[in-house]
Amino acid sequence: FLCGLGLLAWLHEDPPDIDCDSANITWDIHTHCVSTQRPQAPDTSRRLSKSFEHISLMNAGSATGNASWCMTAQRGPSYTWGGVNQEKERLRMKSLVWTKLGEVEVQDIDKPTIQNDTDVILKVTLSTICGSDVHIVEGMMGYEPSFPLGHEYMGVIEEIGSAVTDLKPGDRVAGPPAVYCGACEACRKGAYGHCENGGIFGSGEAMGGLDGAMSEYIRVPHAESCLVKIPDDITDEQALFVGDILTTGYSVMKDANIQHGDAVVIFGVGPIGLCAVLAAKL
Repeated sequence: FLCGLGLLAWLHEDPPDIDCDSANITWDIHTHCVSTQRPQAPDTSRRLSKSFEHISLMNAGSATGNASWCMTAQRGPSYTWGGVNQEKERLRMKSLVWTKLGEVEVQDIDKPTIQNDTDVILKVTLSTICGSDVHIVEGMMGYEPSFPLGHEYMGVIEEIGSAVTDLKPGDRVAGPPAVYCGACEACRKGAYGHCENGGIFGSGEAMGGLDGAMSEYIRVPHAESCLVKIPDDITDEQALFVGDILTTGYSVMKDANIQHGDAVVIFGVGPIGLCAVLAAKL
């Protein structure tokens, strides 16, 4: 998951027209977060009318312009349900869905439920955009719309399957983009990316049909194999790196067999490149 080395997605013209009173969105290039706040009476299927055709990819070191608009992360909303349809609405959630080439929408979709006894339901507290998400929306990956996007996430466990014993509701956890069972032949060889029972979040039916993490909740299969608990003194923003970009940077250095005293050149110092720099110093 090489997620666009040295790249940030940022808007080079006016901010997008957002007709979305069910999710007021603020993009911030400095904190790399997209915060969302929701009113008390959400409507369904509000549209994000301008999308990826208005986004440029720029080297992180030279990004200029309107620095208050940058599509880099999505913070899960905090919301108290209310109204006459309270019970019905509780089973729905907001999600960023790729609907067709070059276009995404904030939609109401079904909240996930436990399907297997090794699943957990995770309330997403922080997610972030990956270069792969941009490639999906632009049609570069060959996937078929539509499905919820996102595979980098941090969250709090809300519900566990009957076979889950090492995790419990309320645990803060982070996880990988691609789930793995830990038991198949590929996993036993350490080739977790080739798990026979795995899948990639936010990549459609071609990659396992797991709904993406740019949602209020996700179902995480094989949870005890994939999720790691986050210590209380680590913030969500710090822990978010663990699932994808930090491990990618670390894996590059490990595969390169870096030794103490070696001189290392890293091309592309975006988020993953910077993680590779840090990993090279270990």
